[in-house]
Amino acid sequence: MKTFIVLLTLICLCILSSAGSAQETAPAEASIAAGSFHNGKTPEPSAPPAYDISRDDAEMVFIPEGPFIMGTDDEDSLTASRPAHEVTLKGFWIDRYEVSNAQYAKCVKAQYCTDPKSFTSSTRSDYYTNELYADYPVIHVDYYQATAYCTWAGKRLPTEAEWEKAARGEEGFLYPWGNKLPMKVPAQINLFENGDTAPVDSFPKGVSPYGVYNMEGNVWEWTADQYDAFFYSESPAADPRAVTGGNDYVIRGFSWAYPFHRLEITARNYSYILNHTHDLGFRCAY
Repeated sequence: MKTFIVLLTLICLCILSSAGSAQETAPAEASIAAGSFHNGKTPEPSAPPAYDISRDDAEMVFIPEGPFIMGTDDEDSLTASRPAHEVTLKGFWIDRYEVSNAQYAKCVKAQYCTDPKSFTSSTRSDYYTNELYADYPVIHVDYYQATAYCTWAGKRLPTEAEWEKAARGEEGFLYPWGNKLPMKVPAQINLFENGDTAPVDSFPKGVSPYGVYNMEGNVWEWTADQYDAFFYSESPAADPRAVTGGNDYVIRGFSWAYPFHRLEITARNYSYILNHTHDLGFRCAY
């Protein structure tokens, strides 16, 4: 009888132990488009230089872990860009250049991406397929297409916070190149006065503190965040990402289609998920 009681006790303990260690598994988020996935989490990057560039042959820049000041307290700025707040990010990689026509064409050739919605630019009737513009930013791609490309390349779109840190650095510059804006059209940025898109490696005087090109001007860039005009007032202090369930996504960086005026890097904009224009492109992160 004693032996039976001991065995019964052991069986009960095993059952309790098994129940206590069981964990509920959250269902995986459905893909938002064929070949286009994002699960609401920012993957941790491998230690440099472990990223794989074999598909898109993109040069990337490592942004180290740590805090930076995101947003602004300038009362003349848009409400959506306020207030300034400290954000801490994990280390990550970001493309040094915007994704080019030639790079995007590789994804199309691999039958993972679809063609841009238009092959033209603002002033060029033959833009996407013309070798003269192979190193110019791909445009007329919507959010799904941008996400699909980054997935094909083994990467993802940057979060808005990652994008802003890569653009202004830990110092919190007003512009990628610093805090001063020239009286005349700056040589650091591709704006309306230049007439159309420029090569992705153009305007080296305007690189960010980390050496990232065209974070301001040339084309707006898709990010992974859904747009929330009040997100800065309530965003988490570490690795924030806005998920609203809406169809508008944050785009950052201004574009060539804007004339010279006050263009602080903190300015936020958004676009409908299926929108595509002659001044909207993207870059990837990892």
